[in-house]
Amino acid sequence: MMKYTRVLFLAIVATQSFRYSTQISTHDMHKARNRRSSGLNKQIELKDCGYGVCQEVNDYPEEKIANLVEKSDLLKKYFASQIKVDISGRSGTPGKTLCPTMTQTYFYKKLNNTRDTEMYIVNHGDYQQGVVLETCVDDSSSCSSGDTLFDEKTKCEQRYSSRVLLALGKHSDQAEFDTFKLPSCCVCLIV
Repeated sequence: MMKYTRVLFLAIVATQSFRYSTQISTHDMHKARNRRSSGLNKQIELKDCGYGVCQEVNDYPEEKIANLVEKSDLLKKYFASQIKVDISGRSGTPGKTLCPTMTQTYFYKKLNNTRDTEMYIVNHGDYQQGVVLETCVDDSSSCSSGDTLFDEKTKCEQRYSSRVLLALGKHSDQAEFDTFKLPSCCVCLIV
């Protein structure tokens, strides 16, 4: 019984750590935005909005989103409560990865949800939802040292996970939490 309790406790801690590590504070988002605007981060090429991924769009409903957030104490509390817990120092010294990656914070304006419906992401003024993404630098390449380590062909592949963000439908007057499939990590596969 003690063994199962310990496993359950570790699973809960890991889940909570992951949940809090994917959130980012407004202060950290402003720092990331300042780095992004000053050109210190290399920009990851995004596919056009036809693929449902947009950081800037012409039809973003700025005024509607600003009014929704300003009128809702619940939404203000949601944005005020976002924190970032840094757990990077807990895992020891990082080793060499088999697939080169790039990590960057994005502030999306429009994304397709998991049902492939276009949604406007609430990212306006002080109310920002930054999403930290890790993407493969080249997801068609073989893993560095992978072919010599495994005596088989290898390749880097982008993996995705579901993220929940506050969003607004094109014809909606209410913000709602919705699920979006976004890049999460790059893995080395034996093919």
